[in-house]
Amino acid sequence: MRPAPPTAPARPAGSPTIDYVRRDRRPASQAPPPTEPPARIPTAPNPLDLSAPEPLSPNPLDLSAPGPSAPDSLDLSTPVAPAPAPRPTPSTPLQPPVVDDLLDLSGGLSTTASPAAQPNPVAPQPPSIHPVRRLAADDRELLTADRPTLALTRVQSGVGRIDIELHAPAGPLALACVVTDTAGDSSVIDPTHPQGPPPPTTVDPLITFSGNGFGSFGINLRRSRELDRLIVVATSTTGAVLGWTGTLSISTFGGGRVDIPIDATPPASTTIIASIYNVDGEYVLRAEGQPMNGSLREASRSFGFDTISWLDARTPIA
Repeated sequence: MRPAPPTAPARPAGSPTIDYVRRDRRPASQAPPPTEPPARIPTAPNPLDLSAPEPLSPNPLDLSAPGPSAPDSLDLSTPVAPAPAPRPTPSTPLQPPVVDDLLDLSGGLSTTASPAAQPNPVAPQPPSIHPVRRLAADDRELLTADRPTLALTRVQSGVGRIDIELHAPAGPLALACVVTDTAGDSSVIDPTHPQGPPPPTTVDPLITFSGNGFGSFGINLRRSRELDRLIVVATSTTGAVLGWTGTLSISTFGGGRVDIPIDATPPASTTIIASIYNVDGEYVLRAEGQPMNGSLREASRSFGFDTISWLDARTPIA
């Protein structure tokens, strides 16, 4: 067992004590002021450094608004979109653009068209009262009041000739025709009056007549384009009223034939049996059946042949 350390002897009462603790009476020194960091010496930029430059520290005494920074020509980062230009303020409000429904894919395609795109309904055309027929090459047709028209083909209207002949009982009856050519000249061809004007051309005329029975004539189709229209007129040579009976026959190239009966025509001194029109190079035949108590002159004027001068009611002036 270790012996206990010796204890200091007891100090007698009333003896002075000496304090060996040193107390510093000097005032405490103040903390050194903060030192500013050393100014950074700018270095020359590295031309191969593609990183973004460090932002400049703002001046705390600069109270102006910061201006927009100029873009760096070597900055390959995402470009900043320019500020949008101020929108004009027109006096009238702008209408939003109309987007075509066919290009709008937000709501799906519409299977119904807009009312504006629907076409206007077309009114149905009424059927023709007298539909035009055509004559076959070797066929025979009958023109009546119910079906009065028929069209010849271009071959029948331009090849050979068209023969027109009246078949009727014997009597004071004569056949004549009034013609207008494409030049606008009109003439009357009547074989019962030799003093009447000859056809427009004596050499290869457009209309030729023969003294067969009551008279028959032909259309020279070598000059078919010169014919504009003509009418076939039957007249009484004495001026008396006649009871019409018989048939007018029109024969074409290839054996086609068109018959126009005149039995249903009321008694008269003159009757217009048929007419022929040149429509775009095709001849259209029509049964007229218009009787009148008048002369050949009145019959011609009733169909618009009013440029012909007449010596009397039956004789035209050359």
